[in-house]
Amino acid sequence: DTIARIHAFQACAFDRSAISPFKQKKNIYNSYMSQKIKLQIYLILFSSMLILLSIYFKELSLGKIWFFINGNSLVGFQSIINNFSNLSPLGNYFEIIIITILNLNIFLLLGAISILFSYLIFHYYF
Repeated sequence: DTIARIHAFQACAFDRSAISPFKQKKNIYNSYMSQKIKLQIYLILFSSMLILLSIYFKELSLGKIWFFINGNSLVGFQSIINNFSNLSPLGNYFEIIIITILNLNIFLLLGAISILFSYLIFHYYF
């Protein structure tokens, strides 16, 4: 900083209208952090609501919803999985994983994905 800039800042300080540039940067950071925390809290509340809904709607699985939307595509997907399991030595394990995912409760799955999203996005990208 030059002497003239420091002197101008000190001269304005007598007027009580001087705002430190360091304080202004801190306020911007605090505002950003409070928005980040609010968004994360809302996302966790949303995921908690989804997990509570999974207790009420126990039989609503991903496979059932897929069947209600378009049963033919589910049958086609099943044949693709069967063909893959016959070709690959690890195909039976893959088939078990896919069946487990299709039997998961949709609300529980979305709640878990929301919590994971909240953690990953806010921990690594913000």
